[in-house]
Amino acid sequence: MATKTETSDNETSDAYAPTLANISKFLDPQLVIPMLKWHLSRADAANSESQTYAPDQLRKQLLALFDMTDMVKSSIELRKSVLGTDCDVSDLQAKMQELEKRNAAMNALPALKVVDAATVDEMKASDTFNLDGVRERFGLERDAIEALYEYAKFKIDVGQYVAASEALVAYLELIPGGSERYFRAGWGTLLALVLTGNSDTSIQMLTHLRNTIDTFEEKETFRPPEILQFRAWLAHWALFVFFQRDDAFLQICNFFVRIEERDSRRKSLLTVAQLTCPWILRYVCAAVLVENKWKQRYAVVKIAKQERLSNDPVVRLLISLCAGHDPKTAQDIVSECETALRGDFFFCGGARILAGAEASSKSATLVDLFVRRAHQLVFRTFCLTHHEVEMSKLGKELNMTFEDLEKWTVDLIQAEKKYLLNDVKIDTKKGTAVMDAKHPSIYERVMQRTQYLSSRTFDMASAIGQKK
Repeated sequence: MATKTETSDNETSDAYAPTLANISKFLDPQLVIPMLKWHLSRADAANSESQTYAPDQLRKQLLALFDMTDMVKSSIELRKSVLGTDCDVSDLQAKMQELEKRNAAMNALPALKVVDAATVDEMKASDTFNLDGVRERFGLERDAIEALYEYAKFKIDVGQYVAASEALVAYLELIPGGSERYFRAGWGTLLALVLTGNSDTSIQMLTHLRNTIDTFEEKETFRPPEILQFRAWLAHWALFVFFQRDDAFLQICNFFVRIEERDSRRKSLLTVAQLTCPWILRYVCAAVLVENKWKQRYAVVKIAKQERLSNDPVVRLLISLCAGHDPKTAQDIVSECETALRGDFFFCGGARILAGAEASSKSATLVDLFVRRAHQLVFRTFCLTHHEVEMSKLGKELNMTFEDLEKWTVDLIQAEKKYLLNDVKIDTKKGTAVMDAKHPSIYERVMQRTQYLSSRTFDMASAIGQKK
């Protein structure tokens, strides 16, 4: 399921960064291929911002991944691109002929009758889309339905993802759950849905897999290290799903940081990231910064403050704003974040290409949205730590003219007034803004701590109950 991509000579050696080598260890080869293609297109661009990956190395890695699949046409084209147009491709041509025969046999399977959309809708309407209904209507036994699994696996290998997803969705609805084969079919379904850009159904499958993993843990179907590995895979595959959507940051917050969940800490995907894949925190920290989710934000900070996880600029920005309350340092980090995110596959719309969207436009939207929100939070921290702010100095920090800054400040104050400020006065002559920041009273602080202690007590009691 997961694959390992060699690190190119120019790639950073940071073991905690979201590099291609780190992320690919938790992905199926079919998901690594679009990432390699995206990085290759950037590396080949004349005005590429960086050369983190060598183009020749990327092509070799891409060819090796294609050889792991049955996408023979792409393998032939890439082999000629890497080795020259006169290279020997006779082995691939022979393989193509074998695959054509096998494809014809697969397309003739009797079980494909239950994949037809009209038939499925009709049977669901009459509540007969189950093994008994299929047996009565088509004379198909369970063994015939099980053939859909092999059919879908073949279709994924040859790159026909729509056919694979349709077959696997039918398979999962007809076959009883709980088996390891059923679990693998769930991963295959998610893979096919991601590669066809079906983000709505993909989210449903993410939830299904997460619940299945929780059930496996409760029943001790797999050992704890295997459960941890499953959740690490889920965290990485989820990025493809969420970054295909316009509400990517909100989906990431809800999926990774579930404050309301009264559950074992080991089930938290933040804990999984902390133990196995700390680079995931870049995306979680970015999401909680953009979304105004204060409880989730501070839950992430608790983990992000660990020294080994704080090398990423996005993580350091969150710590500076929410833990250090250092707007000057935070503002310096914002430019680092922008540079890093401009070269990030997910932030630059790489996942949206799979859904048929333009990557460039979404890249500007996501990165610019993050930078704009970061500037707002820097200003917010200024307001909390200063009584008076010199507008010209702040404009220089934010790279804005006085007029733009004044308008932007007024809009921001109106948006944040409920949570941030009692009163703000902008003195145009002096060029300053005078703030009266809101600070919780001792009574409010005691109430907040009491609520937190009640929540922790409930968590501890639930954990003790589960152990019994």
